[in-house]
Amino acid sequence: MKARQSTTKTFLLGPILDADGVAKTDEVVGSIKVAKNGVVGAANASSTLTHDHTGHYLFVADAGDFDTLGEVTFSLDSTTNAMQPKTFEVVPEGVYDSLVSGTDILQADLTQILGTAFDETVAGYIAAAFKKLFDVETPVMTAASVNQTTDNPTAAAIVTALLTDLLSSADFNTASSFGKLIKDNIDAKISSRHASGAAVAKSPATLAAGDVSGNLPADVQTAKGRAVGDVGSGNTAHLLQAADTGATAVARTGADSDTLKTLSDEIDLLGTGTGARTVTVTVTDGTDPLENARVRMTAGADSLLGLTNASGVVTFYLDDATWDVVITKRPGYTFDATTLVVDDDKTATYAMAQETFPESDPGAVTGYLYCYDEEDAAEKDVVVLLQRTGYASSTGEAYDTAYRTETSDATGLVSFINLMPGATYKWSRGPATLTSRPWVSVTIAADATSPVALTSGGGRDE
Repeated sequence: MKARQSTTKTFLLGPILDADGVAKTDEVVGSIKVAKNGVVGAANASSTLTHDHTGHYLFVADAGDFDTLGEVTFSLDSTTNAMQPKTFEVVPEGVYDSLVSGTDILQADLTQILGTAFDETVAGYIAAAFKKLFDVETPVMTAASVNQTTDNPTAAAIVTALLTDLLSSADFNTASSFGKLIKDNIDAKISSRHASGAAVAKSPATLAAGDVSGNLPADVQTAKGRAVGDVGSGNTAHLLQAADTGATAVARTGADSDTLKTLSDEIDLLGTGTGARTVTVTVTDGTDPLENARVRMTAGADSLLGLTNASGVVTFYLDDATWDVVITKRPGYTFDATTLVVDDDKTATYAMAQETFPESDPGAVTGYLYCYDEEDAAEKDVVVLLQRTGYASSTGEAYDTAYRTETSDATGLVSFINLMPGATYKWSRGPATLTSRPWVSVTIAADATSPVALTSGGGRDE
């Protein structure tokens, strides 16, 4: 759960229970401790704690409780009473407003290309050039469209005439066209650079299927800190699109028959992350690559998510740090979280293990669910209740309707053994103390075999 840096926040704590498990209703704010990145201290003097219901308290945290970026945990300091700690990830105001509140945008300045920094002659030139080049109703690449000042008119006229010829060409394969000349030169450049393993912009003739990958899920809002903007809504966006297709960062062109204008509509910005280090991760089952495994890399407030391609590969661009590595693939696989120290370009291979489910008695099956938190990450210690609601046979059964309770493990897996094929059940997420909860109905097929994925649904833990 995220919190906005240096901002007051009201949230629910509890339940606070005494040594006999009875809800306590008179706890005081002085008993609440705040740990900031592992350093424990008292709650801010302006924070308040008010009992709300059945041992649950409304805690109004002062902005000072969230003044430190990173992990902040609220816990109870008592020799007789107990409460489950509550943890937040404190992020900068702009990050919170863009990802949680939706009232701001993430700033993604374009400051480098292939590791080479932009050096502006005059502040604002790059942003202005982007706007002039892309933000027009009908994109064309003419000398006039990118002039910063009054360039030599004769040279501008020559370039404009050449580009007009290119745009008017039916395709890039007409022998006499200027476009064919450009295409041939691009192909020659690509062949030499591709042989050296460099990340390149590929022309139509050299772009092979399955050759591209990665994604950049961020709006191009600024260049060197200056807004780009749109004259008409969508004019820039239809030229700069995000792609999520696999492993090598490239600028991709289209089919051989494309003109320059249709090629400009297909520019893809690729790659996961914006750091200086290239980190290539391969995920296997111990032998073969695993496709569509979710790889999450986290360091402090930075968290990046990538999906492996058919070769089990996903590429990240990270800054130097120690990154937590969490890999999930549902259903059927588990992975023990680990860390990766990034101080140079890295290549890492991780093997996932086959998921094992508890066995049921003969004639019964094991049902399972995976629990996720509000950020869609696997969640441990989630309580799930299950109750039988219907019979497998219309005669001869007197089944028990008592609630069964199980708790998710570190991979988010929670399972129930000895479910009867043909019977109906309902499940709900959250501890038994919840007074109001949503239920999800489940019917176990008469011919079901273990393991059985129960019907998906949602709920709350407090």
